[in-house]
Amino acid sequence: MFALIIGINHYQWRRKFSSLRGAVRDGEAFRDYLTKRLRVPEDQIFTLFNEQATRSAIIQAFQDLSKNPHISQGDPIFIFYAGHGSQQRPHPDWKEPNPKIEVIIPYDCTLDVSVQPIPDRTIGALIDEIARKKGDNIVSGFGRLLNIDLIQITCNKTVVFDCCNSASGTRSDGDDSATLVRSVFLGDLEFDKNTDRDIWDCHPRGARVHDGHSHRGLKSHILISACSSSEEAVEYEGRGRLSVALLKLLDKVSPNQLRNCDILENIEPIPKLVSLNTISEFIPSG
Repeated sequence: MFALIIGINHYQWRRKFSSLRGAVRDGEAFRDYLTKRLRVPEDQIFTLFNEQATRSAIIQAFQDLSKNPHISQGDPIFIFYAGHGSQQRPHPDWKEPNPKIEVIIPYDCTLDVSVQPIPDRTIGALIDEIARKKGDNIVSGFGRLLNIDLIQITCNKTVVFDCCNSASGTRSDGDDSATLVRSVFLGDLEFDKNTDRDIWDCHPRGARVHDGHSHRGLKSHILISACSSSEEAVEYEGRGRLSVALLKLLDKVSPNQLRNCDILENIEPIPKLVSLNTISEFIPSG
């Protein structure tokens, strides 16, 4: 197994992006689980924490997974992100079906075009390229961020996103609050027309992705999300609710024995403000 783990507590532009407490701890907890419980070699786990998780570094880390000569076809891949999420208006030329699309906030994000959030279509294209090069074996946690339907698909790639996919303006009660919301409000900002076009506008199989349908219906991986696109994920007392609940379940049940329905039926109830969305089966093999 190989893994990419991203956790961001503190942001470069702290006046606009509030600090979190548990994103890095959640990332470290998943790293410990992989190394200690699943015996994954440390050199097969790649981490980006806080100032390491710049926009360019995150994108490069995804691309490195697709190019890594040590990852063979079909090797399981786990991708985890914890930090702020949000929504932003797509450029009209993108012809997206919704007025706003989901994004994640890199460490060096600004509220102008200099360093933009990473949109769902970019993440989708990066994961698609990993799947093309390394097989349908990604385990991730971006959940609803990608708006992907993976029902009844069996694979050993997992993506987990412990962040908000929306930003309605709900906030915690301040930095001293025990509960923090993992979202930021981006206002009425709109993506530049050419944001990441070199990544998502050239389909790896030689055909251009149709506008409005970028990376929809991708069937390469399992998605586990802290909340839907209209809800908010929280951390409580320095840990993400979803991360804690999922790790507790994995401590009790081997991941290769868990199906989608098993996660929903056996995971501890996650308190208000967080809903669990799982798609397909969770089958990361050791």
